[in-house]
Amino acid sequence: MRNMNFLKSAIVAAAVFSGIMPSVSLAQEGPKIMTGSSSGVYFGTFGPKTEELLSNRKYKHTVAESAGAGENYLNVCQNPRNVGMGQADVLPGLAAANPDCAEKVQVVNTIGAECIFGVTNVADLINIDQVSDISFNLTIAVPPTGSGARLTWQNLVGLVPNLVDATIIDAKNAADAVDLVKKGEADMAMFVSFPDPENATFAAANEAELTFVDMSNEAILQQTLPDGSFTYDALEVTVANTGLKFWKGANAVNTACTKTVLFTGKPMEGDRFQTTLVKLLTEAKPEELQPQVGWLQSVMNTAANTSRDKMIEAAKAAKEFAAENGVALN
Repeated sequence: MRNMNFLKSAIVAAAVFSGIMPSVSLAQEGPKIMTGSSSGVYFGTFGPKTEELLSNRKYKHTVAESAGAGENYLNVCQNPRNVGMGQADVLPGLAAANPDCAEKVQVVNTIGAECIFGVTNVADLINIDQVSDISFNLTIAVPPTGSGARLTWQNLVGLVPNLVDATIIDAKNAADAVDLVKKGEADMAMFVSFPDPENATFAAANEAELTFVDMSNEAILQQTLPDGSFTYDALEVTVANTGLKFWKGANAVNTACTKTVLFTGKPMEGDRFQTTLVKLLTEAKPEELQPQVGWLQSVMNTAANTSRDKMIEAAKAAKEFAAENGVALN
């Protein structure tokens, strides 16, 4: 059943995944580390960590902007000496839609964890099952084609089929998606982000008194990747650092989180450059690839020490509670 769920979500996403065009050509100047927008954490934090690691071994990779995980994957497929980063949940769909790339690209390390966030202005809409129930009446703002968030949305549609009935509008990025909800042009924003409590997008949602939606349920938590590992963990993550007595916003929310991974081209026989690059990235220690910040270490530790059965039971309990009460626990 798990494999069928994966196959179904991959098929649903195939048209979107295969329509992404990488922006860095084969005539690029030197190998790149494909990240995301210049304002994002991939570009500003994780990319430089990878660049530093490679530079210490005399590799000349430089950080490059991109539209996100989808573009990164196809770019590495075309330029196998490049390095890319993205969410683990989107790679199977990209591989299924681009079988030639599946033979050329390999994951080499885990560098973090990202979570799926939904925020809404609809009263008592607190989890993804409720979103599914009334999806035909909802307009949802999602970052654009090529972004990791859009690919994650396509994966969720394969796991929660009624989501396909929602009206999707393009947002420039996560901040813009939230802004569209604040302005009343969308009922909900969906985006993928690192669970950094200092994130300005979280602050904007809280200041507008929007409700955070739990984006995990049993079907989502039971999906597996081709290697047999689970695609998502259900975690409680902090979205605001505040001890204010009359704080109206959310301090912590429950949602689904997936690994952030590095990938590069599979080496051809006799290619010492690429063979050594793969070995270097595969054997890199967490502190060499991850920023040493509290929020990242917290979410990585929580994911490693949370029982899978407890995650699924918690998702079931949340669904039952919402059905009976229609309100959030916190």
